[in-house]
Amino acid sequence: MPLLKAKPFLLAALTLVLAACGARATSVPGETAIPTRVSMAVSSPSPTETVTPTPAVRGEIEVWLAWTPAEMAEFQWVIERFMETHPGVQMRVAYYPESELQEAYAAAVQEGRGPTMVFGPSSWGPGLWEEGVVADVSSRAGEGFESRFNPLAWQQVRYQGALLGMPLEMEGVVLYRNRATSSLPADSVAALVRQAQRLRGEGRVGVMLDFGFRNAASQIVPCDGRLVTPSGEPGFGGQAGLCWLDLLGRLAQAGPVILNGDADLAAFASGDTAWLLESSGRVDFLSEAIGSANLAVDPWPRTGQAASRMAGFVWTENAYLAPRLTPLQQEVAWAFLVYMTGPEAQAYLSDPEGAAHLPVVRPFEPRSRLQAEILAAFDQGTPWPLFPDLPRYITALERTVRLAIVQAGNPEVALQLALDELSPATPEPGG
Repeated sequence: MPLLKAKPFLLAALTLVLAACGARATSVPGETAIPTRVSMAVSSPSPTETVTPTPAVRGEIEVWLAWTPAEMAEFQWVIERFMETHPGVQMRVAYYPESELQEAYAAAVQEGRGPTMVFGPSSWGPGLWEEGVVADVSSRAGEGFESRFNPLAWQQVRYQGALLGMPLEMEGVVLYRNRATSSLPADSVAALVRQAQRLRGEGRVGVMLDFGFRNAASQIVPCDGRLVTPSGEPGFGGQAGLCWLDLLGRLAQAGPVILNGDADLAAFASGDTAWLLESSGRVDFLSEAIGSANLAVDPWPRTGQAASRMAGFVWTENAYLAPRLTPLQQEVAWAFLVYMTGPEAQAYLSDPEGAAHLPVVRPFEPRSRLQAEILAAFDQGTPWPLFPDLPRYITALERTVRLAIVQAGNPEVALQLALDELSPATPEPGG
């Protein structure tokens, strides 16, 4: 943990928040839908001599979030710097347990109250939009505004023609490697399988692969498929779907396959496996487990299908603005988000010893080797799918993987079952 770069009054206020909330909590059955919140109120500090205040932007901003203590400590610095140039703005921050934040926010907005904005994953976007609890801020993003962002990050705030907010940080699935177990990356799926089988011959696990939706469904993309077509139909039928299952089947030769468990993470952390498909958000945990010098993030291996490579889903943490804001309130909120996605704040929040966020803006100079490797893997990634029917697709595709890969069933039959389940219903004659 770095030294806190904060003024005493701000540090004291934040300490009260962190003492009350601790690390991110999980939901407890039987708790009320809207928890008691812990707030941090921040008054405006005096601007320094080197800063030109912007008195034209005035108002209040309330942020609801579920950040960790390390992130909150760095967020206070961002708030302070913003308020130095915007002394007419007052800010309040409220922490909620991660498992309860979305429900609490939606309920509050529907009751005519709640914050100015909420920070949450891009996967929330379609649901918030369908519930009518998030604003379309397209009018705030002028011509060329999106050019400052990584294209994958920008896609995570676009939905049905609306701009649902602002991306704040990136996260995604990457391929980790233990350099002490395998000194070189595997350039192809075939090479990965060979190296993993060699390790198994030496008494190690080799590779354990979690083929849950988050890790497996993105591999439809290198097979020239997609989850859903613009017309709303499954986009992985025919050759694309069979190519996908063939790719997963070849990968499964590298070692045991699980679905949505933690055994693969535990095996990699203990040094039993050489590779791991996992979220970039696990980098700190894995660095501590096997040593940062031993941890690498590899480029995605070639699949053997022409020049295609495997790909991982990439998503973002977004700031969503409440729909009830007045034009002035939205202007103040937008000014803060523009600062949060500016070079100063993005660089500060990306400090590997602090919040360790992965930036959404370009250009950006990585702060560490691992950060550079993760961002390079993101460049080969594919955006997390944003559409309302995604839960049905997750269920159907995981069933397909279980039937075709885990149980070694007929790939064509397994694929057709998913397509039949997900395809729009055909009306009965005369219906």
